[in-house]
Amino acid sequence: MTSMCNRLLILLLLVSSLGASAQTFLVLEKMGTKKRFEFHPGQTVTVRLNGDKFYTPLVIQDFGDKSIVAESKTYPLQDIYMVKIPDRSPAIRGSGFTLMVAGVLLFAIDALNQTVVQGSYYKFSPGVAMASGALIGAGAIMYFGFRTKVKLNKWWRLRIASI
Repeated sequence: MTSMCNRLLILLLLVSSLGASAQTFLVLEKMGTKKRFEFHPGQTVTVRLNGDKFYTPLVIQDFGDKSIVAESKTYPLQDIYMVKIPDRSPAIRGSGFTLMVAGVLLFAIDALNQTVVQGSYYKFSPGVAMASGALIGAGAIMYFGFRTKVKLNKWWRLRIASI
């Protein structure tokens, strides 16, 4: 009898704890695509509020009905104007900067080689210019091509989701 009561008690506790494990988080998503960014409690989300000209980092403590509770202050979702997307690929941005520098250096080294080392006037060389331009262009796409700030409009929205 005691064994049966223990099993029933364990089963009852297990079933009662299933409903309490819902997780709530903030979702920034682009409508019509699979792009989405999740912000969980304890993470920092950097936002620009309506009427502000600066970004405010918020450490998420909890979520209200349609608001973020951060550092004992509540921010309604409709007061948020822009959100900074966390940098998911710092290696790509770093490589982009390196490629741009390499393109400029390639052009400069070619000019230095023609004028100082060979002792002649600078003559435009299309092969070096094309390679230099390709490096600068690829680096610029990698460095500037990824959006880091998102304006909330008809395409992007913020919402609170629960699992």
